[in-house]
Amino acid sequence: MTQSLGSKAAVRWEKPKDKLNPERMDRNCHRLLILVVEVRQVWEQAVDGGTYSPRTETNGRGKGFEDTDPTYSAAMAPTQRQLRAKAKRAAALVEKAVADLEEAASMLHSGLFRTDPEVLARDVEKRNAATQGG
Repeated sequence: MTQSLGSKAAVRWEKPKDKLNPERMDRNCHRLLILVVEVRQVWEQAVDGGTYSPRTETNGRGKGFEDTDPTYSAAMAPTQRQLRAKAKRAAALVEKAVADLEEAASMLHSGLFRTDPEVLARDVEKRNAATQGG
């Protein structure tokens, strides 16, 4: 909808998104499934890259006898350290996403549970007993 507010400029009013749109929910769930697979694959690559030395210098071979502490070298390599930090942060974000999805599932379960006729009748009986008993 366009509307003129005292000038010749047209102002467009955006409609709020419908949160109960089944097509949007299907798209979001499908995107979540794709992201789960992609994140797992990339996370594994990041962990491997942060653990093993890069293969560019010596074609995947060690530095030989001159590297007296290869574990320390790998731990202190800036790119590997950054990659491990990003993998840790990604793992924390995945845990947060799991918690958010579990909360969404709990909300839906709670909402559906309250619409069950047996549960509703039990709650009504409890309320009637509490109001009549006091």
